[in-house]
Amino acid sequence: MADYIITPANVQPIEVDGRFPSLSRYRAGEAITAGQSVSIDATDELAWLVNITAANIDDVRGIAVNDCVAGQYIDLAESGGLALGAVGVAGDIVVASASGGGLAASGDLITTNIVSIVGHMETDTLLQIKINNTNVAKG
Repeated sequence: MADYIITPANVQPIEVDGRFPSLSRYRAGEAITAGQSVSIDATDELAWLVNITAANIDDVRGIAVNDCVAGQYIDLAESGGLALGAVGVAGDIVVASASGGGLAASGDLITTNIVSIVGHMETDTLLQIKINNTNVAKG
C-alpha cells in the first residue's frame, strides 16, 4: 500500500465555501505527527494512531493538524477542508492505510484491510474530510 507522503509543516485547516473545519482537542497516548489519522480509545480517552488491520480495528476520529508527544494535546480536524501537505489526485477517495496513522487512496487497500474512509481529495492538495468507519474488510 502506497501512503501519501505528507509534509507535516504544510498540514493546515482550510476554509471551504465560508466554513472552517471542525476541530477537537485530545490528549495523546503516543507521539503523533500532523497529517496522521487518529482514533480515540474508549477506555483511556487518549488519542492513538489508527490501525486498520484485520486483527485490530480502530475508528478514525480525525486527522492531526499539529505534532505532539505522549501526554501533550493534539488537535484533530474531524470534518471540512484540510490542506493535506501531500500531493494526491482530485477525486481520490482517501482512506486510513495499514501503516499506523497513514493515509492512502482507496485503490491502494489490500484484501483484509478495514475500509475507513477519511474523505476525498477536492483538489490535488485539499482533503475534504467526511469520515465513514465501515468496519468492513476489503474483499
